[in-house]
This record gives sequence, C-alpha cells and structure tokens, in this order.
Amino acid sequence: MKSLFLILVVTLKLNVLSQTYISATYITSVNYSIKISYSGSNYSYSKPYYNTQHYAQATLQARYDYNHQWCSNEYWAVKDLTLVNASNRATLSNYKNQRLPWVYNAIKTWNLGVDQNAYTIINYCCEIFSYKAIKDEISILRAINGEIHRLKRTLPGEYHLSKRYQELSTVLTKLNGCSPSEINTLAWNYGLL
Repeated sequence: MKSLFLILVVTLKLNVLSQTYISATYITSVNYSIKISYSGSNYSYSKPYYNTQHYAQATLQARYDYNHQWCSNEYWAVKDLTLVNASNRATLSNYKNQRLPWVYNAIKTWNLGVDQNAYTIINYCCEIFSYKAIKDEISILRAINGEIHRLKRTLPGEYHLSKRYQELSTVLTKLNGCSPSEINTLAWNYGLL
C-alpha cells in the first residue's frame, strides 16, 4: 500500500515538474506588444483623447496639451518596450540610449503648441517601429498574446497544460536566440501570422 502511494506521489511530482511555463520576462514582452499597433505596414501613432470643448480661448492650450500628451505617449511606448529576440533587444537598447534623452528634452523644451514640432519629435522617437525586425517581432508577440488569451478563455485553469501553450513557450525560446531574419519563418511555422 505504501509503495503504491509512493509511486502515485512520484508520478504526480514528475508531471508537475514536466510542465512548461513561460517566463515572466517573456510574458512582459507578450503583454506589452498589444500596445503597439500597425495600420497596414506602418506604425500607428497613438492619439490621446482630449476634449477641447471648442472654446476659442482654449485652443492654443488645448493644442499644446494634446501634443504634449501625444509626444509623452509615444516616448513611453518606446521606453517601456521590451523584446524577446536578443539581437532586437540590443538594437532597442542602443536606440533608447541614443534617442530617448533627446526626445525627453525636446518634449520639455519645445513649443508643443506648434503641431510641426510635435510631429518632428514623434517621428524621431518612433522610427524604431518601422524597422523590419522590430515590426516582425512585435507582430509575433501580439499573435502569441492573442493565443494565450484564447487558451485562457477556452481552457480556464488548464491552459498552461495544453500542447499549444507548450508550443508558445517553445516559440518564445526560439525567438530569443534566432536571427531577426528568421522571425517571420518562426511565426509561419507555428501559425502565428
């Protein structure tokens, strides 16, 4: 009887140890990816909702506030971005180090009541979203995020035990080490396009 109980406990323990979990770092990247969107093949800037109440005397302040919020949203979109692919992470880190200090200073010092100033800041800040490798990775991360939410909906409480969840874990592991040019192939092979 004791040996039967011992075999059952060991079997359960092995099943628990064999389960695949996606690391918190990968989940952060997957969750953040949904904040980035593309319209066709181009990055779609976020547009803050701001009610100017159509008062003539508030127009300049409203434009400044709107542009400031818009620039800030895009600054944080780049600053908070995390990626899985090692090469893309290095590119992103260099990009942040080179551009974000300038963007931060421009947001603080430029006259954002002038729309052209805001467009200049935003275009300079968000250029990374047009890089093919970054765009491909964000696309695959968004697809993985959608799959995880689908699994949670269809298999509540057991989604992490599913074969598809284990495949997603494998994709993220492969994504970490693959070349940026292989990201689309990886997405294709696992049905994440």
